[in-house]
Amino acid sequence: MRKFVLSLLFVFLGLYVLLHLALGSSPVQKRVVAELQQILTEYGLKLQMESIEFSALSPKIYLNRVQLDSTPKSKIHLNEPLSVDKIKIQFRPLALLFGRIVIDELILFHPRIQVPHADKLYRTAMALFGSRGAIKVERPTFDLVFYKLGVVDALFNIESSDPEMAVRSRSLTVIVEKGSGQQRSVEVQSDNLEMSWKKTALSLSKVDIDADLGADSVRLNRGIVENSDFAINLVGVSRLPGDGESLPRTFNASYEIKGKLPYLQNFPVIGAPELKGSFATRGDIRKNGDLYAGKGQLSYEGVLYEGYEIGTGTLNFALDKRRVDFTQVALKYGGGDFKSNKFQLELTEHFPLTGEFNVHGLTLEGVLRGVGVERPQVAMEATGKIKVNATLAGPFEIKAALDSKIADLVVIDDPDKPKGGANNLIEFGGGFLKGLLT
Repeated sequence: MRKFVLSLLFVFLGLYVLLHLALGSSPVQKRVVAELQQILTEYGLKLQMESIEFSALSPKIYLNRVQLDSTPKSKIHLNEPLSVDKIKIQFRPLALLFGRIVIDELILFHPRIQVPHADKLYRTAMALFGSRGAIKVERPTFDLVFYKLGVVDALFNIESSDPEMAVRSRSLTVIVEKGSGQQRSVEVQSDNLEMSWKKTALSLSKVDIDADLGADSVRLNRGIVENSDFAINLVGVSRLPGDGESLPRTFNASYEIKGKLPYLQNFPVIGAPELKGSFATRGDIRKNGDLYAGKGQLSYEGVLYEGYEIGTGTLNFALDKRRVDFTQVALKYGGGDFKSNKFQLELTEHFPLTGEFNVHGLTLEGVLRGVGVERPQVAMEATGKIKVNATLAGPFEIKAALDSKIADLVVIDDPDKPKGGANNLIEFGGGFLKGLLT
């Protein structure tokens, strides 16, 4: 009995291999290529190639020196033929028995893609890629199903007027692959990518993205975007925002971001103020509904706002539900050092901020220079504590309780000369400064 079962298994295995080889033979592979050409013809595109390579033992086809040109009835107008060095096609032979051509992999190597009027191409691509799961084209003869599509090292230049957008690259690799269920994975790599959407333009020197897209979620396995002014490294998972939502209901992300603050003006949707200087931040953030959690670090350097100096600083932060706790705060402003381990920001309507600074070496002339006075004629040094209560939105308001020791308050005649002697018009040796500043 055991020998009979083993023999039967070997027979079925042999029949399966023979059927697989028969369905993957050269005549069948030629039929698959012919079906692909017919589909392109239905879209108004003409496919020509220099040669075809067939694999004897596996269902793989290689098309060499391929040119794709548009005809007058084409939905996609090409100013010049689309050229591809090599196209790899891998299909499932057994699917032919069920009236389908299933393409496991269709990869274009070194294509030169230039479409100056890509409005129809954009809408066609969105219709194909907007659905979840495998990309399917239904036809009277064989339905065509794609599981993996991509371009490798593509010269890319596509422009559209409706919507107003453009994508350009000297070397772009994009791979789209069906995952399990309704999931789809996307990989994008480039060392030269220019994109524009309406009035927003972006030029990148490095792009390395690996993401899994679900029906209502996205998992970013790797997200690196860089140029000379900005660098982002992001990993995380998030649900997609629903109707009327500007932010997703839940997300969990680890990030590292650094850049020059003026670069934010390239993105009007952010609504960032006109700032100069640079910043760097890294950490982990989690969101669940209206509650936040996480921790991280932030540093900034040489920050100016509307000509006013904000200075340089570093701080750690921790998110707890609707509150941000700032610790190890070390700021430099007006020639002095501000340090604190006790600052809190509430994530409520008016964003109230409370905390206390220990101040050392703050100079009055440094503060005046920070607000635009080029040649201040007064000098003073302060050391002590400042308790701050502020609302950062609706309306903006700051109250500061001062408890400081002041030294060497001097009014000078010529700011370009050193203090002392005849240059000092008024002098106070020192004292204490207490009160409320609003």
